[in-house]
Amino acid sequence: MPPITRLGNDLVDLTAPGAAGKAQDLRFLRRVFTSAEQDRIARSQDPDRALWRLWSAKEAAFKAWSRYLPDLVFAHSRFEVNPEKGSVKTPEGTCRVHWREQEDWIHCLAWTGEFPEPPCWEVERLDPGVAAHGSEAVRLPSLQARDLASRLLARIGLPEVELRREDRTPGRAGPPVVLLEGRVLEGVLASWSHDGNQVAAAVARTDREQESPPSGGLFVGGEDGT
Repeated sequence: MPPITRLGNDLVDLTAPGAAGKAQDLRFLRRVFTSAEQDRIARSQDPDRALWRLWSAKEAAFKAWSRYLPDLVFAHSRFEVNPEKGSVKTPEGTCRVHWREQEDWIHCLAWTGEFPEPPCWEVERLDPGVAAHGSEAVRLPSLQARDLASRLLARIGLPEVELRREDRTPGRAGPPVVLLEGRVLEGVLASWSHDGNQVAAAVARTDREQESPPSGGLFVGGEDGT
């Protein structure tokens, strides 16, 4: 059987508070990165950027794999990034990753399996006027990221679909699902994320029907997507 197609993405705003200087946080480095990854960060001409590139790959890979493995434990140091191969080795298997970067952000896409067409993904700046703190600082960026995912779905020929997230356990939403007239489109994947002043999303069609996320209710709240 062909491998299950998965999709995840992650975004780091390099201008967000706490992003600069993180490569000097030895406790964080030892908790999150393997010895080889720590050496790579230390040798880099831009240690902070190297750190967040690795971090974004681990996060995107976890989002991709946990789509169909809700009990997968995210121990960052067990997700090993190989930038040369463009891959992340996880406890469950390997996925491919690809980065896109600007001066002030890093975006990483992670996937398994094959797509008939490359995933469609984009990063955009958060609309001005969003509060820096409080509930709106969480809800509005997530809504904008979800809206970006909807616009990308329209771009690949799915303008009338709806995005929701499965409610796996109380207070913990699962991955996004794409619905058309109330029916889950199992051959379409979506992922969104946000950080600081940036939001991102990625969508893709698969070339076959595949297993749905574990059963449960659908969550329509505004938390960060996978």
